[in-house]
Amino acid sequence: MAAQTVRNNNDDGFAYSLFRGRKIACRSKAPKGIVIKKPTTICPETMCSHNGKKRKPELQCSADESSNKKGRLPHYPIVDGYQCLGTINSGSYGVVYKVQDKNTAEIVAMKKEFSGLSSTTKTEIDILKCFGGGHPSIVGFKEVAVDAYGGVYVVMEYMDFDLRGYMVKEVLPIAQVKMLMRQLIQGVNFLHQNRIVHRDLKPSNILVNKRGELKICDFGLSTTTRFGEELGSIAGTLWYMAPELLLGEKSYSCAVDMWAVGCVMAELVLRKVLFRGKSKEDQLHKIYCILGHPTNNNVDTTISSAKYMLSDAGFDLLKGLLTCDPTKRITSQSALNHSWLEMN
Repeated sequence: MAAQTVRNNNDDGFAYSLFRGRKIACRSKAPKGIVIKKPTTICPETMCSHNGKKRKPELQCSADESSNKKGRLPHYPIVDGYQCLGTINSGSYGVVYKVQDKNTAEIVAMKKEFSGLSSTTKTEIDILKCFGGGHPSIVGFKEVAVDAYGGVYVVMEYMDFDLRGYMVKEVLPIAQVKMLMRQLIQGVNFLHQNRIVHRDLKPSNILVNKRGELKICDFGLSTTTRFGEELGSIAGTLWYMAPELLLGEKSYSCAVDMWAVGCVMAELVLRKVLFRGKSKEDQLHKIYCILGHPTNNNVDTTISSAKYMLSDAGFDLLKGLLTCDPTKRITSQSALNHSWLEMN
């Protein structure tokens, strides 16, 4: 069962509502060695030549994309000059390709947005332009490009894994968990210092390379905040949403990101999702079953598996992150100063 991504129904760019009826085949993987000329999606009928033998297809535009007006995004360059090496990931948002710049031979990631230049795509582009690569724990930004049919492509720094795949690859010793958590909290603190609330921190939106370097990505649901300001919409992925979001609180703060960081930390230690709810109500129920009701003072005796695997200092940080009251939840700056994250 996959985690549900929750957005306010009024949000623009809700990919599934814009692309109902799209054929499944048009999201299939790109074979190795494809030159991206008009890159969007692969259609299987391009896979065979006249004699029935498979050939390497070009990425082709689907009918719904070709209905867009040409020249819709004139201020972005036309995508060209990338050799597709394969598909990294795909979902309702679009497809991420591993590509090579033909001029520099640099390996980068190229995300094709199914929703075009939606509000979430604009948000991600704006944040990446301002902050992409501005901190070691924020994914680097290369460029935005379009095809002749309005398809949008975001080119970013290439990383070998997302954190979920990295966890599956091998059992992580606590020293490595600590190293990853330090980098994650440093990146989150950088965002919060710049008044950015990510709102969708989870293992699939956290990237790791073979050197163990961690970078935060996917800023489509991010927003800016001021103290006490109502952010308006509830957004995030169910399993990583803070209790105040599940309860419908609109005047929330950066503390929602710190709850998600706590969920990620628990997942790194336990190697499983901590709160695996099926709905907002069920998610709250699971949180209260594990942590206790906010009125109870029994957090010290919960998450027992993590307590056995962490030192007292590590468990203290986890408790600070997974505090139901957002006003008492540890901040990113305080978390960075926590003794458990000190360099040995």
